[in-house]
Amino acid sequence: MKRTDPPIEVPSPCVTLCRIDPASGLCEGCARTLDEITDWLILEPDERLTVWDRVSLRFGVPIARALADRMGEARAVRLLAWRDAQRLLGRGGEGPSNE
Repeated sequence: MKRTDPPIEVPSPCVTLCRIDPASGLCEGCARTLDEITDWLILEPDERLTVWDRVSLRFGVPIARALADRMGEARAVRLLAWRDAQRLLGRGGEGPSNE
């Protein structure tokens, strides 16, 4: 099935505190792996939200809260509704969800 573009851009989790923890292999600022950081620009929107799923799990907060803190509640709700619709229609990736 054809993917559709999200209603708004998926923001990067980057908080400009870029330092990889040698023990965990995660960025101390955004909790992404080096692969997640370097691949960000080539990821599809649903893949970017899967990275957000992982980041939110690493921080121990629901993805909805993590995105709302980053981009505001209304925009986060629109983005997650788009992602959920894509999954229901069989168009998006299947990442972990902890809303």
